[in-house]
Amino acid sequence: MKKVLILSVVILLSIGLNAQNTSSDTVAISLIMPLTKTDFIAKVMDYDKNPETWVYKGRKPCVVFFYSEGSVKCQTASSVLEELALEFQGKVDFYKVNIEKEKELMYVMEVKSIPSFMYCPIKGNPTKTMGVVSNKKQNKQTFKSEIQKILPK
Repeated sequence: MKKVLILSVVILLSIGLNAQNTSSDTVAISLIMPLTKTDFIAKVMDYDKNPETWVYKGRKPCVVFFYSEGSVKCQTASSVLEELALEFQGKVDFYKVNIEKEKELMYVMEVKSIPSFMYCPIKGNPTKTMGVVSNKKQNKQTFKSEIQKILPK
C-alpha cells in the first residue's frame, strides 16, 4: 500500500511538472507585423520620396496600428486586431508601430493619440481613427467596418 501511494505521488508530481514545462514553452505568434521607419517606407508609403502625395506601396490593403506598450487601451485594441488579422488573413496586411520607438512615424503620420489606426486601401488615401471603447464586441464591429471599406470591390 505504501509503495502504491509513493508511486502515485511521483506520477502526479511528474504530470504536474510536465504540464508546467509545456505551458511555459508555448510561444504566441502575432499576425500583426511590427514596423520600423524603414519597413514603413518599404511596405506602406515612402514619405521621403512623396512628401505631398500618398502613394501606397502594398499589394493588399493594410491596417497600421499605432500603439504604446504600456497602454491598456492599446492592449485592448491589439487583442481585437489579432482576431481580425486571422479572419482577414491573405486579404489585408496588419502592421503595428510602437510610437515610443518610432517617433518620426508618429509625427509624419500625424498620430495625435493612441491607440490610432490607419486603414490603407490599394488605391486612394488612407483613413484614420483613434481610440477604443471598453466593449470588445463594439470595437470588433468598428474595426471590421473600417476594414471592409478598404477591401477591393
